[in-house]
Amino acid sequence: MLRWCCTVFKTGSITKKIENTFSSKKQVLSFQGMRRLESAARDKYERVSGDSKIGKQIAVLPILDWSDSDVWLYIVSKRLPFNDAYRQGFSRVGCWCCPNNSAWSEFLSSIYMADEYDRFRKVLYNFAIKTNKNDITSYVENGDWKKRQGGNGIESAKNTFVSYRPCVFDENSFNFTLPHPIDEFLYTLFIPFGIIDSDTYSTSDDEVFILERGTRLPLLKLKGRKGECDLKVSVLKRTSAFKDLKKAEQYIKYQINKFQLCVGCTGCAQVCKHNAISIHLDDEQNVQYFIDAERCVGCLDCVKHFPGGCFMDKVLKIRKDSFKAGAV
Repeated sequence: MLRWCCTVFKTGSITKKIENTFSSKKQVLSFQGMRRLESAARDKYERVSGDSKIGKQIAVLPILDWSDSDVWLYIVSKRLPFNDAYRQGFSRVGCWCCPNNSAWSEFLSSIYMADEYDRFRKVLYNFAIKTNKNDITSYVENGDWKKRQGGNGIESAKNTFVSYRPCVFDENSFNFTLPHPIDEFLYTLFIPFGIIDSDTYSTSDDEVFILERGTRLPLLKLKGRKGECDLKVSVLKRTSAFKDLKKAEQYIKYQINKFQLCVGCTGCAQVCKHNAISIHLDDEQNVQYFIDAERCVGCLDCVKHFPGGCFMDKVLKIRKDSFKAGAV
């Protein structure tokens, strides 16, 4: 129900390719083959759009108003190669196990990709058993698995539960208890707000300040020891993005969410128009998330773009009362 695959597998890879190929360019022109008849959502697309999932890309859709017949007549008349799956009977060629596929596509997949198909069914059956589904057979065979949404049954969903409480002594401060202990990654995520400084104003080794870019005056104070889970964030200057305390609280929570949930999906890097964000996994599959302080202009697009601050917040969100022992 909540699809994340395009952002992670498609858009993320395309973004990396664009950045590697056109790193010196501020914008690139991209020609795409989407058409209005493909879906209700695409029926609303514009022929030329700068509102792309990829920050520096302008998308042009030259065949937006073509019908299926137009496409096939063009392919045949020009003798263009096309995917062999169409010859096998598939009307749409994409991920063979996509939950949006038709029953006909599933039937063809069971024939042409029998080993993969059986392996995927075992994954579905194991998940149904793990999450105590009432009717395991129906969940798999009748396609009830396609309705699944949220993080129930996924271990990392526990990271969505960040304990938050306002400070009773200072309305400009917020206290967090984090599932994931504080490390350098947390401070990196505050670069969009300003300059990271742990020397000029700090009175102890557990304080890090965020300075306003222009004045270099303290804007935020983060107080918490690395390796521990208690964090206090204080708004020291009501200016810029923090004029409105409610907005300040929201933006801070967004970055805390990102710190807890980041799986290296590259969604933030796709949004950034200034090529300031790079994300990859190291040899041990740990997320390496970098924000280039020299490139970052503080536009906060990477902070505000996704609901909850992080793309994974939407994907993994579940109710606390549903996160029971044995459900993961």
